[in-house]
Amino acid sequence: MEIKAGSKFIKLLYKMKIAFVSYYSGIVDRGMETVVSQLAQHFNQNNDVLVIQAGENINPKSYQTKVIKSRKLNQSRDGTSFFSKLFLDLNSLIIAHFSWRVLTFLKQFQPDIVFACNGGWQALILKIYCLINKSKLVISGQAGIGWDDRWNLILKPDLFIALTERNYKWSKSLANNINIALIPNGVDCQKFNPDGKKISLNLPEPIILCVAGPEKYKRVRVTIDAVVKLEQGSLLLIRAKNTKDSDILYATKKLKDRFSCREFSFSQMPEVYRSCDLFTLVSMSSEAFGISYLEAMASNLSVIAPNDLLRQEIVGDAGILVDEPIEVEQYAKTIKKALDKKWDNIPRQQAIKFDWNNIAKSYLQEFEKLIDNKT
Repeated sequence: MEIKAGSKFIKLLYKMKIAFVSYYSGIVDRGMETVVSQLAQHFNQNNDVLVIQAGENINPKSYQTKVIKSRKLNQSRDGTSFFSKLFLDLNSLIIAHFSWRVLTFLKQFQPDIVFACNGGWQALILKIYCLINKSKLVISGQAGIGWDDRWNLILKPDLFIALTERNYKWSKSLANNINIALIPNGVDCQKFNPDGKKISLNLPEPIILCVAGPEKYKRVRVTIDAVVKLEQGSLLLIRAKNTKDSDILYATKKLKDRFSCREFSFSQMPEVYRSCDLFTLVSMSSEAFGISYLEAMASNLSVIAPNDLLRQEIVGDAGILVDEPIEVEQYAKTIKKALDKKWDNIPRQQAIKFDWNNIAKSYLQEFEKLIDNKT
């Protein structure tokens, strides 16, 4: 089909073919996987969408999926190690093998847009595919400021998505000649809302919620110490259980029955947020975004986070930001202050700014520009 750039009528008739290559989709429901699921659902309304993933489809999807069974990743990738910097660690090599096998299905689907979700070798393999097949490569800066996204910029994708103003400026300083758009992550404000079913957590109230993995930059240990300082209340940590997890062992020792670590499916998380009184995550500034902030605010929970440019953009007036370096005494006082304050509907109003309906439209506008340039 021949398409003339700038023709609004033909744009309405033309359905873009968009392929997401996302190893972890179907395996976990974290930041990038949530982004893929939400965008695929929104794009599929008027376009052809294919998600190529390594995980099985547990729930039916409104869009096409192709599962490529692959070796499971056994550990969190340490992005600071020498081998990780060269993408020679085991996880990177497994994703590289998966990405190589993806090419067969891309050739069959013939996408206009290829969305590379896992960086490293995958970004390079898909860059070469797009150059040969005249597709457009899109990469989202989910890794945040650091080597992984620096590598993504070196490859010069047709579109790089910066999630915040801070990340946009950083990306432009490294690659001013690349097409970079500022589009934040989003939240499903219909799914995550303060009204609806709650669950019994069997913890002393008020319940302070923290959703964080075991990575050191999440700084869960300082959150534990802050809750210890409170006269009442408990900490609920959402992460995969591990009997050797040092944070879990430490919190159990310090907080006893005022602590619980649990796992919930993504579909259960709205009930979890509604059942808590406050959300906190004081991860380091290397945090790429933090979708859990949006989910908490959409559920009308106030937020305690570090006082940096990233969290200022996301949280706004929907919480209290703690100055760096984070001191336990001040952190604890800030939690108490937030619990005592009446927030009315401020957190939810902040989250509505990031509703996926609006975010998906911004993506589509950028994709249409790529198609115009392609033709």
